[in-house]
Amino acid sequence: EDSRSSYCKPVRLAEKRRSATCQFADRVAQVSVDQFHRLPEEDRPEKTCVATIVVHHNGDLRVLSMGIGTKFVSESTLQEEVGSENYGLRVRDSHAEVLARRAFRRQLTVEILRDLRSQGMDKKSVLCRSSDSSPNSNIKYSLKPGVTLHMYTSSAPCGNATLKKFAKMTREKFIEMDVDEWPKPEHGPINGHAIREGQFALLVKKDPFAQVIQKEPEKDGANPTKKRKVWPANTSDDWTPPGTTIVQTGKGSLHSCSDKICLWNCLGMQGSLLASLFEKPLYLNTLTVGRKLTQCICRRAVCCRLSRLPEFPSKELEESYSINHPSIMGTAVYLDEGGVIEVDNENRGQDVRFHSSKCWAWWPSICDEEKDTTDNLCKFECIDGATGFLFTEVESNDSKPPISRLSTSSLVSCFLDAYRIACGKSELDKKPSLKLDDLLTLKKEISPKHESVKEQILTKHRILRQWKRRGEMKR
Repeated sequence: EDSRSSYCKPVRLAEKRRSATCQFADRVAQVSVDQFHRLPEEDRPEKTCVATIVVHHNGDLRVLSMGIGTKFVSESTLQEEVGSENYGLRVRDSHAEVLARRAFRRQLTVEILRDLRSQGMDKKSVLCRSSDSSPNSNIKYSLKPGVTLHMYTSSAPCGNATLKKFAKMTREKFIEMDVDEWPKPEHGPINGHAIREGQFALLVKKDPFAQVIQKEPEKDGANPTKKRKVWPANTSDDWTPPGTTIVQTGKGSLHSCSDKICLWNCLGMQGSLLASLFEKPLYLNTLTVGRKLTQCICRRAVCCRLSRLPEFPSKELEESYSINHPSIMGTAVYLDEGGVIEVDNENRGQDVRFHSSKCWAWWPSICDEEKDTTDNLCKFECIDGATGFLFTEVESNDSKPPISRLSTSSLVSCFLDAYRIACGKSELDKKPSLKLDDLLTLKKEISPKHESVKEQILTKHRILRQWKRRGEMKR
């Protein structure tokens, strides 16, 4: 009976057979999978999600950062950290896409720092000094001419990109193109016929153990004094993809990867602080997806649901910031060739089979930062996704757990080292306060234009104004 019952469990292919959009998509996926396989086999998770940021220049593709993981810190821990004196020591969200972007920002900062200290940019760097940089102005950077940015994710980003509703879906078709070309289709406007049912809704990663706080759902419209019907999508999360929930439930505060990529397509991949050292935001040219890709759904999730941005205070900002529409592509390159896996119908969700809390990150300068002679292609940082600190095999009584170089604290510290030189601000504290309020103040002082745009977007945009912001968690 036991052997017969085991065969009755539902199974699915680890990766369904699928078509690529073009040769370039498969090339992006292949260099990403190759880098994933450089993680030692004994450490390599069997079932996981992988994301990379890849640079394309003069026909060559190179992985600039990688994230491997599906975990995030519990809501109770997040709430404690927001009000503490030690904000930013943990990596709060260790989903692959988030780790890849954090590693990308780390790599850019290290390349800038090297240039400022040596008075010359490394030949392998993707950056160059802006032609506008002069001895009497702050040093600025941009991507080298011809360099483009491409993201790969082994599965559709969690959240709206996996909400297979509200659109007519079609199969991916291969397009015959040169190996260094990708399709650049127009992303037409989406008919918001089901906004009240959650078509464009923001979603957060669901913590099943979070203490639910009863909160009145947001009303229909920007004016809270008007009595209007509550949107059906804001009353329950029974329609959301597994592992996610609506913002209003109080069961999570970390936004889904679909939401985050959507915001990055407005503000750029470089983040707030680095925006002060770049001439303009750094946007993705393409997004290549492995499993669970549906073109129209993914376009909606990562850019097209925004429609347009609110008016900015100046024409300069309007010319710098816009809604970026990357080409969405599928790939026939498989991360997981492992046949079939059992499906746990009682515990549905993105992390059903991903039991280990180990998450991994990689960027090219990782060995140089440690002064390690190991091949830098094979050196990864291991993060405990459950705690947000570096993973350790043995529990320690040390009150100061090891901190990841991708934590907010480490990224800010590394950035300030570069900013002091680039802008001649030697008076900046070498060890800034780790209070959340002080970090938010620092961002406004260093990147006022970027923060102004972000404030407009997160308060005025009809979709993004639902964003769960760290500062609001204290109230």
